[in-house]
Amino acid sequence: MSTLLANNIIQGIISGVIASSIFLFILFLLKPRIVISDKIASQYVEINGKDLHVYLFKIINKSLFFKIYDLKVNAFICESVPNVNGTDVRYKDIDLIGCDQWVLNKLNFKHILQNIRKGDKTLQSRCDYAAQFFSSDNLANLLHNNSYISIQVLAKHSLTGFSRVRIMKYHHPSKIVKGCFLSGNSCKIVPSPNKNKTISN
Repeated sequence: MSTLLANNIIQGIISGVIASSIFLFILFLLKPRIVISDKIASQYVEINGKDLHVYLFKIINKSLFFKIYDLKVNAFICESVPNVNGTDVRYKDIDLIGCDQWVLNKLNFKHILQNIRKGDKTLQSRCDYAAQFFSSDNLANLLHNNSYISIQVLAKHSLTGFSRVRIMKYHHPSKIVKGCFLSGNSCKIVPSPNKNKTISN
């Protein structure tokens, strides 16, 4: 009798673990799928008739079936600060334009494997699943030995309302690249089309 009871308890525990694992996997699938560019683009853009040197970050909604919404993007210069018993991090806001965008559409299936299939060719269909945010702060000058740039993206899944936070850190000036991002499902940076502009990082 005791052996049967022990077997039932073990089976119950195993079933519970399996059910919990499946539930957690489903939750993982139903959270926003966000990609943040691993480089920062450095280029000129025209704003109110004036050419402004800006630094751009790009994010992409990688879900083929669901939008993401309530999108919030924050960027910081993070500096290591020695303390009595260790090292803390000091955060300083980077001003971002367009950081409170409401929604990103689902990924366009035509752009799957875009870098391989299409390269730098002009896209003929929607790219509203990706967005760029820029700052006119001189980010290159703010990076030094004990500091780095951190961008934090918060978004909600359009079906479940589950939230996800994604963070990308840029520790070295080599992460800032002259040029502009390709549109669509790509974080590739290519030379800016305006050849007359020169940018000194």
